Amino acid sequence: MDRVEFQPLFAPAAVSLALAGLGALAVLAAWRTRRTWPVWANLCALGLRAIAFACAALLILRPTSVQRIVSERPHALALLVDASQSLARRDGPDAPTRAEQGDALLAALREAALAHGWTTFAADAGSNLEARHPDDASVHPRAGASALGEALDAWATLATDEGDGRPPGAVVLFSDGVVNSGRPLAVGVLPWARLGVPLYAVTLGQVRSPAPDAALFELNVRPEGDSGDSSELAQAAPRGGQRLRAEARANLVAGGLDLSGPLADANARLWIGGPLGAAEAGPWVAAESMRHRLRTAPAWTTVRLHVTPRQPGHYRLRMALDPLHGEERTLNNIAYAEVDVRPPERRVALVASRLGHDYRALRAALARAGGPRVLAIPDFARPEPGSDGLAPPWPVEDLARAWLDEGVPAASRAGTWVWLEPDPRHLSERQQAKLRVALEQGELGLIWVCNEPAAEVAARFKGTPLEDALLFREWAAPADGSASARRPEPVRGTEAARAHELTAWAYAQGGEPWRAWGATWTWDGFSRPRDGTSVLLQTGARPLLSIGRVGHGRVALLACGESWRWLTPAPGDPERTGSVALAETFWSKLVSWAAGADRGAEPAVRLYLARQHWNLGEPLQARVGVRLPEGVSSARVEFALLPAPAPEAPLPPLAWRALGNVERGIGAAADRERFVAGVLDAAAPIERAGEYLLVARALAPDDSEIGRDRMGLVVEGAPLEAQDRGPDTAALEAAVRAGAPGSRLVPPTPEGIAALVEELAAGPLKPEVVEREERAPVVNPQLLLGLLLAALLVDYWLRRG
Repeated sequence: MDRVEFQPLFAPAAVSLALAGLGALAVLAAWRTRRTWPVWANLCALGLRAIAFACAALLILRPTSVQRIVSERPHALALLVDASQSLARRDGPDAPTRAEQGDALLAALREAALAHGWTTFAADAGSNLEARHPDDASVHPRAGASALGEALDAWATLATDEGDGRPPGAVVLFSDGVVNSGRPLAVGVLPWARLGVPLYAVTLGQVRSPAPDAALFELNVRPEGDSGDSSELAQAAPRGGQRLRAEARANLVAGGLDLSGPLADANARLWIGGPLGAAEAGPWVAAESMRHRLRTAPAWTTVRLHVTPRQPGHYRLRMALDPLHGEERTLNNIAYAEVDVRPPERRVALVASRLGHDYRALRAALARAGGPRVLAIPDFARPEPGSDGLAPPWPVEDLARAWLDEGVPAASRAGTWVWLEPDPRHLSERQQAKLRVALEQGELGLIWVCNEPAAEVAARFKGTPLEDALLFREWAAPADGSASARRPEPVRGTEAARAHELTAWAYAQGGEPWRAWGATWTWDGFSRPRDGTSVLLQTGARPLLSIGRVGHGRVALLACGESWRWLTPAPGDPERTGSVALAETFWSKLVSWAAGADRGAEPAVRLYLARQHWNLGEPLQARVGVRLPEGVSSARVEFALLPAPAPEAPLPPLAWRALGNVERGIGAAADRERFVAGVLDAAAPIERAGEYLLVARALAPDDSEIGRDRMGLVVEGAPLEAQDRGPDTAALEAAVRAGAPGSRLVPPTPEGIAALVEELAAGPLKPEVVEREERAPVVNPQLLLGLLLAALLVDYWLRRG
């Protein structure tokens, strides 16, 4: 007992008055009985009253003994041991694995904890947080994923619960810092920082120089010469035979080796696949490769390669950087792009030779018929020839020259179909050559309405690149040299007209439909058709409508000046009944044929991915479209996913399996193109990083294949079982900086562990001195109360007796 303290029930003044009152009562009672009681009775009564007074005083004052007790209470130690497969790596040929290095360090710390009597809580951190026996001194690299940040967060709660609600004194983390799942370490350590518990991170593994890492991104495909301005994209759409520029950005990712000079050179390669058609596209075809010198991020190097697709259609491109020497991460060296190549732009030129003002009837008919826009070029307003025999140029020719020189439509930015110069001799040799190329490549469709002798037309084109555009080899004047040799005769179709797409439609009702145009005259002089020329309509023995090709360009020759009359009714002429409807349909078909407006082979199946780069473990999402053939109203789609083979290699055998919700049918055709679509939105995530091919095939209800398509994609991430890099000390340093005061990195050496133990013993785990006071009453209150009652009862008995 160190001291005695009084804890009176009342204030000191009240206690004093109460005790004085009790004493006065006892004295007064003894004074009144001094003569009536015997001496021994008075003495006994006085003693009993003194005892009662003393008991009452002790009950009121409550004397308490106070004893001071000093004790020590040690803190607990929380151990978190990484259990991911990256710890099975060796950082050198003869170096131990990171797990073996951790075994020795963990055993040393466990022995020191036992010697100091520390209470230890332990857990393994891999894919999940698992309880660990504190006596286990081994590191187990078994988890395929490392979620250290999540484990640190969860361990803060569990370790507090294990310690009876009191946080441990310190947490020691054994890890190489490699995290490929969940939150980063710097976020996971925040709950410990809020508790004021320092983090000591033992860095397993040997720090190595980071490997070089080249990255390729933002692959775009544009026609050569296109500036990329969005306002020009519509007129700069790529076309067949046009050189395309595939352009991407590349750099050396910051944090890698500081490369310069030839060491920073990377070879960029470009492959192209397509065009997609009814069947799947073939393997990648190498297009071009070139070395580029990369710069360190955030700067970049423009990687520019070229390719020329010859055919129209949908193409997919793959660009990749060859790995640098020592480069380990190569998935970010790959980029994909897509491009739709339209057919070579076809323009229809309607050349109306000496048709006069009647060409307006043709223009009105073409406007009503719709289809490709045509600019009719009459020559009735041509100025008279000069002394050299040539008529001076006029505005139509100036516009034609501008189109040939600039290579863009001269009429409008909306893509108006452009015209042909009626007299090519007004063009330079270079412009004539470009005009010939435009016709051969199919960029130009030509319709001649020839209302003059063949010899005169031939003279105007003789010796020019378009001499064979008249489709005939010889031109002879009428026998008498006058127009009277021409005789109007009924129009009739040849055998070729019944089979050709341009005229076969008119024979659906039977008979000879072209007689509705009545007797028509045509020009003599066209003889010996060139190879590939077909005569579809005749008047007598003379050709009226002839068609042919110059390269890929389509040419139609109408050797007649009365075609405009077919578009106007003739009252009183029963033979021309229905000629207007027949002529309007004929001209619409003729222009569409000359423009090459027939639809090409569309791909039966098209895959669409929102992007080509995905994160590890992220579900794929894709859309698929199917163009249904005739007689098929629904389809189902199956998918296959396989690691991408070498770019030039064919596809290996596919294991088809449904990856999403499109396998049971994607609906019926809703539009005239019979195109239906479905969404692949529940695909299983890919568990390994790499380059993949997603292949889709559409099946009809009878299980016949409609078509298939495939797309390349890249899945990026850090699969620990395939990882070969040093410890992530940067992540551990970030966690230490975010931790409570006192957090630090611990060198992975015995000396480092010994220093850590000394620091823990002198700081966070130093036993806590606890001072407390024990209080107890000096006299038992129950005993005092009993004595008080007994004294009062005896005193009462004496006074009654």
